[in-house]
Amino acid sequence: MDDTAAAIVATRRQHILDGTDVTQGRSLEIGPLATPILTRDMGDVRYVDVVDLAGLREHYGTDATVVTEDIVEVDFWLTREDGSVSTLADAVAPDGPYHHVVASHVIEHVPDMVRWLQDVADVLVDGGSLLLAVPDRRFCFDALRSPATVGQVLQAHHDGDRIPSVRAVYDYARTSVEFPTAAAWAGAWPPEQRTAPLDRARTMVAQQQQGLYVDCHVWPTSPVGLADLLADLVELGLVDFGVERVTATQRGHHEFYVTLRRFHRGRDRHVQAAEAVAALAGLRADLPDEDRTWPHQVREAELLEQQQVLERRLARAEARLATATAARDRAREQRDRARRDRRRARARARELAALVEPQRTRPAVRLVGGVRRRLGRLRPGRG
Repeated sequence: MDDTAAAIVATRRQHILDGTDVTQGRSLEIGPLATPILTRDMGDVRYVDVVDLAGLREHYGTDATVVTEDIVEVDFWLTREDGSVSTLADAVAPDGPYHHVVASHVIEHVPDMVRWLQDVADVLVDGGSLLLAVPDRRFCFDALRSPATVGQVLQAHHDGDRIPSVRAVYDYARTSVEFPTAAAWAGAWPPEQRTAPLDRARTMVAQQQQGLYVDCHVWPTSPVGLADLLADLVELGLVDFGVERVTATQRGHHEFYVTLRRFHRGRDRHVQAAEAVAALAGLRADLPDEDRTWPHQVREAELLEQQQVLERRLARAEARLATATAARDRAREQRDRARRDRRRARARARELAALVEPQRTRPAVRLVGGVRRRLGRLRPGRG
């Protein structure tokens, strides 16, 4: 694992554990693969997966996103030698009970969510924690899928699904799209082009009908969606957990985090369920409205905000322009007034000059006449 990958795992570990002290008691991580959230040196840790290490390396041998050499050795696996699949509780019971169970990107894969949560509750001590990281369907390849419903969850439990159902396999295969998280948060719409052609979906369904375990996202969900699912399951008496935490999906990311706390076996379940449902309602109310956090709506909100910023700038510019225009008009009025005043002054000056000029010329005429008379006396032959 390189430094970048190690930093990502460390950050996710912090978000998932949320301060939980895993050094106290025994911990179980479900499906750690090559990037476990819990490492052996963090405490008394066990790992469980669907198949053993050899099976995992074979299954992920062609998956470029998994470094098969880094897949950790698992202590328990669900698939028996005859190909049948045991329950989680049966598989991990030898080393139970556990104080903490960690499952990163697991709950959306389990065929029967109710049975899986019941199995986890069975192997946890009273007050033990189930710590989940869950992909948000809006920001991954599930973007075109409809959210999982309580009815579908109940149907899978009623049918006793031990492998993903035909519905789940087909919906996953037929609607998956290449939809990078960054593009989703940038406001892009999910592409219409599906990842797998119809023939691939048909093949996967055929494998499921042969009894093979076809891994897929069975339960596409979101923070609000999962909170609503859990509320109903608790109130229906199917799940013995209270919900302590459901986070919103952080901007730029594709997963959210959930902390469940196992009911105490010695306390009245109905009382604990009522308390859990009330607490979950408060958590649910604090989650953002997902209609406004859908990718394209995020982008629309950003564009609306940008529009409002531009409108405010335009209003300020128009106000400055109005001020400048008024100043210009006042300057023009002052200039025109000065010109009028100057023209009036010049006209008055001409009028005054016309009045003064005759008075100035009379003395000059008398002087000239006198000079002429004197000169005439001085001419020869006179006087």
